[in-house]
Amino acid sequence: YSKESNKPYVYGKLAISKDFYIKNKKKAYITNKHSLSTTHILRSKVDCIITTSRTANDDNPKLNCRIKGLESFSPQIAIIDKNLIIKNKLFLINNAKSVKTFIFHNSQNKSKIRFLKSKNINLIKTPLSGSNLNFNFILKSLYEHEIMSVLVEGGKSLTTSLLIAGQFNEFFL
Repeated sequence: YSKESNKPYVYGKLAISKDFYIKNKKKAYITNKHSLSTTHILRSKVDCIITTSRTANDDNPKLNCRIKGLESFSPQIAIIDKNLIIKNKLFLINNAKSVKTFIFHNSQNKSKIRFLKSKNINLIKTPLSGSNLNFNFILKSLYEHEIMSVLVEGGKSLTTSLLIAGQFNEFFL
């Protein structure tokens, strides 16, 4: 797929309840040990995880592989953040010196850009498609950085928009 389209193979994953929620009323995740292990195995098999600044700000995730023996297969990170609203003290920001991290944005915020560059983050100015960042541009940029497979770990709105746009090659529900 990658060589034909100049884009990485795109995996999606989402755990939802019967009533289509991804968190329960107490904001706890609805996943169990088995589904969490599956997520970590998926992470170990892809080159990069794509998430949004909203998900990062809400959850402060690590987005690495935490299965014993597979930790070294943790993927690179790509964050979709149109207006550079990502919080400065997140794990993903402070870990960017260890894990190659990209932020796709369309912002003129010079002080935030300077700060993120000081954290060793690769900032990629991204054109808009309507009111959102152009996802095809993001995929092609990642492919140019030799990323052949991505796992989208975003919330309901990112996942829904990518499903509607037919961007996933495989999806785990």
